[in-house]
Amino acid sequence: METADSQAFQLSCVDERCNLDVSGGGSGLKADLRLDGPGGPRVTTKPKPVEDGGARLLVGDDALEGKAVTAVLIDGNDRVIAQRRTVVGLHT
Repeated sequence: METADSQAFQLSCVDERCNLDVSGGGSGLKADLRLDGPGGPRVTTKPKPVEDGGARLLVGDDALEGKAVTAVLIDGNDRVIAQRRTVVGLHT
């Protein structure tokens, strides 16, 4: 998803931990993991604020191992402004 105000980010995951490195950086950005695409249910307990150019997310359910999830960046208006897909447990 690309919009005029979107931020670029890199996603790396190991086991059930995903790290987002965000370039640029607007205030109020949050990171989240979603099941079934960017509008799907949350996989984490709550979105994490992007601090110091990144966010660390943990998948809270072992049953999601091998499932596709979407990492999203959310702006201050709760809009998804960027997304990347990955698989839980896959080393990317």
